[in-house]
Amino acid sequence: MRIMFAVLCLIAAVVVTLLLNGQTFTNSIIAVVLSFISIGLGVSNLTAADRQRRNPLFAGAIVTLAFTWCVILLAQLPKAHHFQKNFNESMLQLREKNPE
Repeated sequence: MRIMFAVLCLIAAVVVTLLLNGQTFTNSIIAVVLSFISIGLGVSNLTAADRQRRNPLFAGAIVTLAFTWCVILLAQLPKAHHFQKNFNESMLQLREKNPE
């Protein structure tokens, strides 16, 4: 059960990153949190698999993928913050020019 929740968290982390709402920094922070949850669940499943003598290959793959995704997101966080700041400023300027 834990491994399925870890997979769902990892899928949600990828989907949140792919949102095209201009809030790349916020989306990346949410995806990093979901990746950390996926890593924690995968590691807990690895320790349970060790005790129950199950095959830990799938859990290890999930932990590796989640960790890799987390590193990629953390590496691009400064650029995402800069982009989101510029995007929000330009949206504010457009709203000031065209009040509803």
